[in-house]
Amino acid sequence: FPSHDRRVKKDTGKATLLFEVWDQQSRKMSIKVPSVIPKKKWVHICITAMSDDAFRPDMAVYIDGQKVMEKESGWLPATSTMSNCYLGKSNWANDTSTFENRDETFKGRIFDFRAYRKSLKADIIQDSFDWGKEKLNLK
Repeated sequence: FPSHDRRVKKDTGKATLLFEVWDQQSRKMSIKVPSVIPKKKWVHICITAMSDDAFRPDMAVYIDGQKVMEKESGWLPATSTMSNCYLGKSNWANDTSTFENRDETFKGRIFDFRAYRKSLKADIIQDSFDWGKEKLNLK
């Protein structure tokens, strides 16, 4: 009998973080951190440049105040105005998409979304995480 690979994707209770920067039809940067976001709980996420390089700074991803990933020579948008920017949605996938690998959309709530024009230091990220927990009355 032929062997069939029937891998079942195990639910780890954590979602994958995907952050991308595009310029028109060209993907300039992709950061993917598998199984890093705990599901069904409040999570503080910060993606920041690690320097003030205006075009290709190293990038860092923080989850709940802890650095979980670094990416060398990241990419920032080339202009100060952008379009088709989404949180939890893809520009290419929709509910009727038949692609096996289509993007999943964000299912949840967002509290306190911020964008900065400068890199953030670890202590500022930790302060933001602590502030959010206090505002939401979380221990």
